[in-house]
Amino acid sequence: MRGTTYAACIGIAVAITAQAEPEIIHTEIDETVRLYMDQFRIAGVAICVIDDGEIIHDACYGVADAAIGEPITSDSRFQIASISKLFTAWSVMLLAQEERIDLDEPIWHVLNGWRIDDTSFDEDGVTARRLLSHTAGVSLWAIPKQPIGSAVPATRAWLESGDEGASPVTLEAEPGSRFRYSGGGMTILQLAVEEITGRSYAEFVSERIALPLGIPTLGFNLWPGDWNAAAPHNALGDPKQDRWTYPSLAAAAGWASLEDMKQFAYAHFDMPGRARGGRVLEQETFDQMLELQREARGQWTLGYEAFPEKKRPRSEVFGHTGDNPGWHGLFYVAPRNRDALIILTNGELGYAFRNMIRPVWSRAVDLENPWPERKAPIGPTLIGVAVDHGAEAAITEYKRRAATQKDHYNFGVRQLNDLAYFLWEAKRFDEAMKILVFNTELYPDSTTAWDSLAEGHFELGNMEESQRCYERVLEIDPDRQNVKDMLMKIRQAAESRD
Repeated sequence: MRGTTYAACIGIAVAITAQAEPEIIHTEIDETVRLYMDQFRIAGVAICVIDDGEIIHDACYGVADAAIGEPITSDSRFQIASISKLFTAWSVMLLAQEERIDLDEPIWHVLNGWRIDDTSFDEDGVTARRLLSHTAGVSLWAIPKQPIGSAVPATRAWLESGDEGASPVTLEAEPGSRFRYSGGGMTILQLAVEEITGRSYAEFVSERIALPLGIPTLGFNLWPGDWNAAAPHNALGDPKQDRWTYPSLAAAAGWASLEDMKQFAYAHFDMPGRARGGRVLEQETFDQMLELQREARGQWTLGYEAFPEKKRPRSEVFGHTGDNPGWHGLFYVAPRNRDALIILTNGELGYAFRNMIRPVWSRAVDLENPWPERKAPIGPTLIGVAVDHGAEAAITEYKRRAATQKDHYNFGVRQLNDLAYFLWEAKRFDEAMKILVFNTELYPDSTTAWDSLAEGHFELGNMEESQRCYERVLEIDPDRQNVKDMLMKIRQAAESRD
């Protein structure tokens, strides 16, 4: 440990000193995990904390599938969503190391005829460097999902799957002009790996990255029932009925276990007998991968989000979060300190859970630039109350906590919207609508509150109420074109019925 820090969660605050035993840190992290796992109804969690190269917390909680009660283990495989992009970065950097791709030449040079056409921007500015740092101006923040069991198209076929063979990936900004997060850009890099190597992306990553790093169970687009594959769960903690796969393996479709990700973390450290790069990337290549990219506002490297230090133009922590329906994870490493945090969850509220764990970790390992303590989001916090006792009880509890615990929670329109969304997804429509109505009562001048209530009425077929709510949105903001379009749709539907 390095210095004196504090781990805190609602109701507890414990000093962690330089003399604290690892068991004390383990206990405090464990208590925090259990508190928020229960509060956010997370079905299963696998978490590892590494401090100066030593594992100080390594634990699994809950179930892989609530329907059968199978427990989470360190070998349970989770969908890691956008954390998959880190393996794309390693793949491209390995090819650059072998001089099979130039990071700064137009990417089209290695794509054997495929390119983005019909653009007013300079498409030759699209390079591997810019694709990795999300500065190439490429579209598709998120990759469209498709039902599990449907055929996943080949990379080139998907990139030509738009109308009349056009690509669903387009240029939407001048390359190098600004940061624009893009799963579409990662898909272009997936095609580049395949065209350069003559292998499928999954085969290349497995043979050249995963196996040499000691993570043989890294996989892509697993199916329910596949070996040690966990199941996604909704905000109520029930297994999700809708499950998805993704055509872009490079952007969103990876699966990995906690054991896999621990080995991956150690590949970022200088350890006895093994330098950073894990015998896959040379140290020079590895260091180049983690250089801050100026065009990405100094907050991204070649594939990794970076968290710069306050006083020096370099970064201490690098990594990525991952978010797919029912799956939320986090992979952070601090190579200079040999620290890491790995969180894998199979619950819809895993994003809120990890946000509460991150500050505790950063203080436990004494990062120079730790994350501040977070207020708990009140929407996810009240999901259990709403499920067990109904929307009216959740509303009463919202009011009580707003009056007595304002410093502990984030309140607001979006929090209530989130709560309503979780209930809606669980098909508890009446309860969700009560929350949406309360939101408009509490925030009568919020276009977000009225828009959400209008949408709820529309989905339930309450067209007159939907129209009334959309008209209220326009009273507040007359320029909302999407609302005008919905009102036109409602009026046309009414005319057709008449």
